[in-house]
Amino acid sequence: MILSLRGLFDADASRGLRARYELRMDEDRFRVEVAGGALEVARGGADEADATLVSDPDTLNAVLWGGLSLTEAQRSGRLTIEGDRAAAKRLVEVFQQSSRRSRSPNESDHESRRRGSGLTASE
Repeated sequence: MILSLRGLFDADASRGLRARYELRMDEDRFRVEVAGGALEVARGGADEADATLVSDPDTLNAVLWGGLSLTEAQRSGRLTIEGDRAAAKRLVEVFQQSSRRSRSPNESDHESRRRGSGLTASE
C-alpha cells in the first residue's frame, strides 16, 4: 500500500497542495507530506498533521484507488478522519485523479489493480 502511494503519486494532480498527514492502519503509522509537487512517506507518526486518516489497509486502498468514496467509508465506520477533513479529501483526490489517469477508459478498477500488480487475467 505505501509503495503504491509512491508509485502512483501524480505531481500535477497535487499542484497547490501543501499538507502533512498521518495514516494509521491497524498498528502501523505513516507520515505523508505533500509539498511542491513532491511526496514524502516515512514510517511513524506525523507531528502536527493537517489530517489523520484511521482505517484498515483494505478500506484505505478502496478509498484511494477502488472507487469507495471518503464519505461512504466514514459513514460505514471503516475510516475516521482527525483534523482537517478538507485536507484529507484533497489527499484522496490526488490519488483518485492519478488512478483515473493510469487506467484505460474501458478498464474496471479490478482490472487496473491487477494490471498494476503484474498479474494476468488467468492468475
